[in-house]
Amino acid sequence: MSKQQDGFTLIELIVVIVMLGVLAAVALPRFVNLGSDARVATIKGLAASLRSASSIAHAAYVAAGSPSTNSIVMEGKTIDLEFGYPKSFGWGIVDAAGVSNDDFDITDANDITTFKAKGAADAATCQVVYTAAKDANTPPTIVTTVSGC
Repeated sequence: MSKQQDGFTLIELIVVIVMLGVLAAVALPRFVNLGSDARVATIKGLAASLRSASSIAHAAYVAAGSPSTNSIVMEGKTIDLEFGYPKSFGWGIVDAAGVSNDDFDITDANDITTFKAKGAADAATCQVVYTAAKDANTPPTIVTTVSGC
């Protein structure tokens, strides 16, 4: 009489555990990288918000007949303008786009506002740079860098 085995042998169980470990080791780096993907999406979303806010502010300025006060009111906030576009500092693009410093380190100097993502591996290469308009015929420039997110 021979006995029929039910279930796994010890060797089969060890092989299954090793295979699961290898699969987990391969899949883990992909899931760990989700923070970086989220920061890239945040930077790209911010750039789109800055472009939209700048365009809306300029359209409101033109629709108001290009007022000499160089400011407009958007959503109850006074937005300072230069050449019909939001300034890079003061009550300019930051307020026009509704950006808070919860997710970004915001600095401005020489008509350039830099929004660096907090928590990035290299904040200098995970940022949006808004350069104010230099004249009435040149809109502001918005440049993203996401290589260090």
